[in-house]
Amino acid sequence: MNPDLSIIIPAYNDAGSIESVVREAAYVAERITPRYEVLVVNDASRDSTGEILDKLTHEIRGLRVIHHEVNRGFGGTIRELDLGALGDLVFSIPGDGQIRASQLHKMLPAAALADVVVGWREIRNDPGRRKRQSYVYNFLIRVLYRVTIGDVNSAKLIHRR
Repeated sequence: MNPDLSIIIPAYNDAGSIESVVREAAYVAERITPRYEVLVVNDASRDSTGEILDKLTHEIRGLRVIHHEVNRGFGGTIRELDLGALGDLVFSIPGDGQIRASQLHKMLPAAALADVVVGWREIRNDPGRRKRQSYVYNFLIRVLYRVTIGDVNSAKLIHRR
C-alpha cells in the first residue's frame, strides 16, 4: 500500500540543517496522515550529512535515504526523488532549511484545485552567484514554457498521478 504523502528532500552538504529539516518533515507528515514517507537523497555530500541521515533512519518511522556515491547535481537528484516518491501527494522542500515543511499546511487547500502547487520563497538565502543563476533559470522556464511560476526550485506539491 502506497503512502498518502511523500515529502522529498534533496541534500548536499547540509549537515548544519538536515536533521531539523527531516524531523520537522516527519512531524508535519504525521499530523496530516499516518501513511507517509520522508525520502531524502544525499547527493554525495562531503560533510557529515550522510552520517546524520543514517542515524535518523533508526529514529524516524517512514524515513528512506538514498546515498549517491558520485554527485549527480540538483537535476539528477530531483529526478530520482520525483521518480522514487511513492505517495499520492509529493511535497518537495530543500535540505538547507530555507523552506519549512510546515508550509505544506498552506499549500494543501490548493491541491484540491490543481495538480501542481508551487510555493514562492519570499526571502532567498543564497549567495549572489546562486541568486543570479536562479534568476536566469527561472526566466528561461517562464519564457520557454509560458508559465508564471516565480521560483521553479521552491516548494512544490504535486499529485503523483
